[in-house]
Amino acid sequence: MEFGELDPDLALVPIFAEVGSTLDELGKLHLPLVARFNAAMPVPVLEFAGEHPECSALWIANTGDQQTRLTGSERLAYTGEKVARAKVAGVKTPIIADGIRRRLDAFCLYMSGASGFAIGPTTLVWPWRRRQICRVARRLAALA
Repeated sequence: MEFGELDPDLALVPIFAEVGSTLDELGKLHLPLVARFNAAMPVPVLEFAGEHPECSALWIANTGDQQTRLTGSERLAYTGEKVARAKVAGVKTPIIADGIRRRLDAFCLYMSGASGFAIGPTTLVWPWRRRQICRVARRLAALA
């Protein structure tokens, strides 16, 4: 499931209700669920989803705000900051972070507290980076 960008004027109560009801409904499938959020989602929503008994992991997407037109490295920093804030707030659910385009990105997200990574389009756009990124990710996983 995927939850989009947060409208700043929208109260969090309806978002909590939507996240909770979605996880409740999908939980009937008896499959591991990963709740995917935009990095703009407030930390309390991430906490709420992470504490839900049906949520196996959180995915914090490296998507930028359309109005700010963030570059790739700025979006990565924003994602890393959100992961770190979620961990400081006490989120214990594993967090998958995406937006990795090079080796250093994997290290930065790991240091932010990410439990796993998604590299997606990187392997299509820059296939020669895949092996380097995977090598770093394996080394980081060995440290955990």
